[in-house]
Amino acid sequence: EFYGRLRRSPITGKLETYYPASRRRLKYAVSSIITVVMLAVAFFTMILSLNLQGYINPKHDIERWHEGNPHPFHFPRLTALAEPGQIFDMTSWWRSLIPVILHVATIFTLNNTYRVVANILTEWENHETQLAFHNSIILKRFMFEAFDCYVALFYLAFYERNIDKLRSELISVFNIDTVRRLALECIVPMILQRILKKKDNTQRRFFQNRMKKKHDNHDGAGAGAGA
Repeated sequence: EFYGRLRRSPITGKLETYYPASRRRLKYAVSSIITVVMLAVAFFTMILSLNLQGYINPKHDIERWHEGNPHPFHFPRLTALAEPGQIFDMTSWWRSLIPVILHVATIFTLNNTYRVVANILTEWENHETQLAFHNSIILKRFMFEAFDCYVALFYLAFYERNIDKLRSELISVFNIDTVRRLALECIVPMILQRILKKKDNTQRRFFQNRMKKKHDNHDGAGAGAGA
């Protein structure tokens, strides 16, 4: 809800609620800083995921990455987990999917978290109209969710410059997201529907039995009175 101090409009001469534009710009700056911090968290999470998948490995491009020019995003201990025989073995079709699943789950969590943050920030910015409020929150969510979902693909394409890794990441993310959508949009609703249906049937049988007992007791009392 828009708030501010009352003043007389220099145009209409009527009283109006006024909020200084300088304060709103300051709040825009604070919102931007918070958003950038959360984007940095999303980027760091993506770097960790790509290390666990074995995609960030100087050995794959020794001409570019060497002792004189070390890879800035390479974490040897994490990359070692993707070696053959390790927990995230990149040669295993199912072990290699574990970091992808973790990354997709993290993206989902970060997006949901930022939705709440974006709503709080936009309300705090104190927009005068509903249209301005919606435009601001849409811009925030679009920028964050687009970055969070696609930054890994852009990183592999334009920084690692490896089309094979890009193709593999795209296929993995697409497959995991397909399973997630299938589960959330089909399987989970079906299970909930069956649980609710079973609960309704149980309650219906309970009330039917209860009414039947009342009816039987009433008939028994009537028969006793008639005797």
